[in-house]
Amino acid sequence: MEQRLKEIIDVSEELGDCLVFNAISRVDRAGKDALSGLTGRQIHVVVGLSKIEPCSLKAAAKRMGVSDASASVMVDTLVGKGMLRRVRDEHDRRKVLISLTDEVRQSMEEIDEEIWATYVRFTKKLDDDVLDRWHAVMGELKEVLDECRDEFE
Repeated sequence: MEQRLKEIIDVSEELGDCLVFNAISRVDRAGKDALSGLTGRQIHVVVGLSKIEPCSLKAAAKRMGVSDASASVMVDTLVGKGMLRRVRDEHDRRKVLISLTDEVRQSMEEIDEEIWATYVRFTKKLDDDVLDRWHAVMGELKEVLDECRDEFE
């Protein structure tokens, strides 16, 4: 059981890395990658924030799994590099929200499109019955994630 779980994790990580880094590389070669020059951790932060922006610093820290102070340092660095910006909340001017810059958001959209295209290329090499089984397993994993969400937040 433990060996099978390790193999599943290894393949999942390899697939994730392949999808993300392949997409970033393709967008970068096209001269459209606003993320070039960032460290792996900084890219991870930008990708994570792209899923929840605009957001508060507290929400950003929660998404990154770090303290508010650590998140503040990461955000300051990425603001300084022109990747993120701080904006006033339209509904409560006392609150400051963190969002991607327009250039980074556009780059993230192109990266997402590349990830989708790579998924399509990969899955075309799989039989329909394999896709059906994968779909069923992912559905079950989603249910487990939904049940355990509080443990991860």
